[in-house]
Amino acid sequence: HGQALWAGLLDDLTLSNVGEDTQTGIAAMTWFLPHKRTLLAPFGVGTVDQALMAVLQTRHFFVRLFGMAQKVVIFDEVHAYDTYMSELFRRLLEWLHANGTSVIILSATLPEQTRLQLVKAYTGYPAASLPDETYPRLTIATDDRIQVQALSWPQNRHIHLERIEPQPEKIAAYLNERLKNGGCAAVICNTVRREQELYETLGNWGIVAAEDLFLFHARFPHAWRMEIEKKVLERFGKRGNRPQRAIVVATQVIEQSLDLDFDLMVTELAPIDLLIQRAGRLQRHAFRERPG
Repeated sequence: HGQALWAGLLDDLTLSNVGEDTQTGIAAMTWFLPHKRTLLAPFGVGTVDQALMAVLQTRHFFVRLFGMAQKVVIFDEVHAYDTYMSELFRRLLEWLHANGTSVIILSATLPEQTRLQLVKAYTGYPAASLPDETYPRLTIATDDRIQVQALSWPQNRHIHLERIEPQPEKIAAYLNERLKNGGCAAVICNTVRREQELYETLGNWGIVAAEDLFLFHARFPHAWRMEIEKKVLERFGKRGNRPQRAIVVATQVIEQSLDLDFDLMVTELAPIDLLIQRAGRLQRHAFRERPG
């Protein structure tokens, strides 16, 4: 992936028996180097941008396509792709199908229209709709037919929503009241500037100790961001050592992929699928005792 060298992975990883071929010079550790041959290994884990480069007009893009041919390629969190990435992704699906590649796409909140577009891109079917099944569901698209299988529902959750004024002072007063008996809260903003403004206001209010107030966004230098992410996971992860009272002020970086658990959440407005993703970090683990 793109940031591997900065993360120090070459010093920490010891891989063996994965794509080691001394005759061709393809070894497991070359996956973490900026070579075009990395996708030729039998197994690999990376970020989606490495696969999308197979359909961009870059040098030797066909080597990446060849590396994914006749394999099983899994894409996670597809609902999070923006418009530009989605267009590239649909083109990639066309080529993967042409190369005999099986594709597994995972998403918790994939819109119906997007699902139809992805199926059409992979199979070429000009279908106007898909077989109707309730959500959650499994869609299987092959050359000769499309199947949709309903899946069992998880346990229902009821989430209480209330509107608060957006001014930083109002949010600080709200959190000060709600956390008076303890608890861990997340505040999710849509922009870094807004997040920094809220973080500064909450720091001035002194609702929590300085070491229990976290600022987390994607503009930190990579090494700093990895350190912050590690601290947040250590405290608010599934087995985290949670403070008695804490606040994480973040952008969309905690919206998905990270297994975090908060007692209370304040979020700015966002598209409904993203709000559902954010709500997935609210009282995520049933075994945890909550403050009053």
